[in-house]
Amino acid sequence: MVTTINAADQSITQYNLQTGGANNLLNNVAPSATSGVPIISQGASAQPIFGTAVVAGGGTGATSFTAHGALFGNGTSAVFSGTAAAAGQGLIMPPTASIPQPNYFTNTWNTYIPQMNALPIMTNSAGAAAAVTINTYNIWAMPQFGGYFEVYNTTASTNVAPTVTANTSGGLNLDNITGAVSKTIEIAEGATANSKNAFVLANLQNGCYVSAGFRVTTLADVKYLYVGFRKAQAYQATIPTGYTDYVVMGLTAGTGEVHIYTQAASGGNSDTDTTNSVSAGSLFTIKIINDINNGLSFLLNNVAVGSAPSYNWGIATVVPFIIYQTASGAHAEVDLVSYTCGQY
Repeated sequence: MVTTINAADQSITQYNLQTGGANNLLNNVAPSATSGVPIISQGASAQPIFGTAVVAGGGTGATSFTAHGALFGNGTSAVFSGTAAAAGQGLIMPPTASIPQPNYFTNTWNTYIPQMNALPIMTNSAGAAAAVTINTYNIWAMPQFGGYFEVYNTTASTNVAPTVTANTSGGLNLDNITGAVSKTIEIAEGATANSKNAFVLANLQNGCYVSAGFRVTTLADVKYLYVGFRKAQAYQATIPTGYTDYVVMGLTAGTGEVHIYTQAASGGNSDTDTTNSVSAGSLFTIKIINDINNGLSFLLNNVAVGSAPSYNWGIATVVPFIIYQTASGAHAEVDLVSYTCGQY
């Protein structure tokens, strides 16, 4: 229906919104075809429109959200809708500077540290001051992540603590602990069956995994940098071969090549070249998955490696661990950037 209402013989349309137009005439603003859409200001010198209210105007800036997903504030940008969790899962918040995508875990024992961006609280194993003594371990507490680690000195270390890297992607420089050539440390979440992430293989609901992200300044200065699982047993002076059973993947011999090493029942160290490699200064992630049937998957940067050995655990309980050894001729910065471990 069109009606003439003023001397200028201007027409208006039913259900339109009238606003002031040029030359003292009326302006028609057509409504949205979707019920409930508000009128939105376009500033002091433009006609308003029907649309989505932005955060600055008291809205969300979004037109839909993930069903059952958590909502996150995003400054003046649109409210972010996270993915939905499965029944019984818990929520772990991401770093404040990252894209606000939450992560979920399926049991309270999982460890999720997406960015090592602060020094841990450190003591020795008795709760006193951390030490560099050979064949002793220091405790790292990272309460902001619920993280607990034991750092074992298989050789006398130079310093008790890492340093926080200046690199924007974060990380703890492990080489500050070793601080010299031919030095070795092991990082674990404990060495016994009572440790936080000690996995009883027969009791796994689906499987378990360990993943760590690194950045190596000079590949030739790293003799070993491994991530994996081993038998839950006392710390050994010679690693990994001092442990009766283990599976690790990582860098070897200062070349950037990625190898897999395994041993079962002290039967000898087996070396598998994955035919993959990493570059100096690049961020890379190593992940090992042990499924419910004790099948193993090996991933470099979340992609399965080209060659992987078959392996069968003959033990009841395994723990995750990291090994770092400097080369005999030189040493340089090696950053532990991220760490995740748990059941899935």
